[in-house]
Amino acid sequence: MIKVALWVVGEEKDYLTRALEILGKQENGLLVIGAISEGDRKKFAINSQEVPMLGVDEFLMKRAWDYVLVTGGRCHMPAVTKKCKVWGISPDSFISDRAVCAPGFTLEKYFLLRHSQLSILSMNCFGGLISSLLQLEFLTPTINMFLKEDEFLKFLSEPRKYMETQLELIDKVQEKGRVYPVFSTGGVHLYMNHYFDFDAASKKWYERVKRINWYNVIPVMYTKNAHNAELFDKLPFGKKVCFTDFASDFQSSYFLPVLDDKELPLWDRVNHVGMGLWKRYDLFNMLLYGIKTPIYRK
Repeated sequence: MIKVALWVVGEEKDYLTRALEILGKQENGLLVIGAISEGDRKKFAINSQEVPMLGVDEFLMKRAWDYVLVTGGRCHMPAVTKKCKVWGISPDSFISDRAVCAPGFTLEKYFLLRHSQLSILSMNCFGGLISSLLQLEFLTPTINMFLKEDEFLKFLSEPRKYMETQLELIDKVQEKGRVYPVFSTGGVHLYMNHYFDFDAASKKWYERVKRINWYNVIPVMYTKNAHNAELFDKLPFGKKVCFTDFASDFQSSYFLPVLDDKELPLWDRVNHVGMGLWKRYDLFNMLLYGIKTPIYRK
């Protein structure tokens, strides 16, 4: 039986019940030994059943848990990891409820991915979204930005060359009352649409370029163009993912049809996959092995 302590960061409980069910099935049962909150919370309940609250000292002293499930809302896991180091607790003890609910989750695959030092070269926000969901390090510069389709394919043809080229500020785009920078690296445009401090944007790019693990890289893009999907499929990467809105025989293509009433544009469907909200494929098999494992909806 697995013993779990809850680290409560907010009021949401949408993922908690399902996460406990998934963990319990993997370890032949589950026992919630208590909950901890850094606020002044006096009680916490799961399905109307009250869970004992643990003070920080009691939590650290007992350490009677196998895992700490972070729940209650979107948590900033780097902050949790920082506390782990201060308290002398392995970050591997902590899992977010949203990660447990991601399609394809098992404890074995989850920690294997966490330790794999995966670098995701993403055309849009997918890389940052899925890294946040699964608590992966940002070992890539393509975070909080996007590239246009043709230029992303060009970028992937010689990624080292484009990452080693000095950035040049070539444009400023105004969006929703704010302005973000567009940089060029060897003619490839980088649309830093989540950065409004231009110096911070370039600094993050250079910092993250140094972190890339070239031994474990996966490029991720999306397209409605069959020719571009074919070009992507021919790129010399051991594993790669191209989300499409059409079915094909390309090994790297992941078909994302419009489902139910969710007539979202393709880029938004891709982001929903990155947030674990569209359970079309096993995310762990995708990132670990480049294996396309459909998740069949009941």
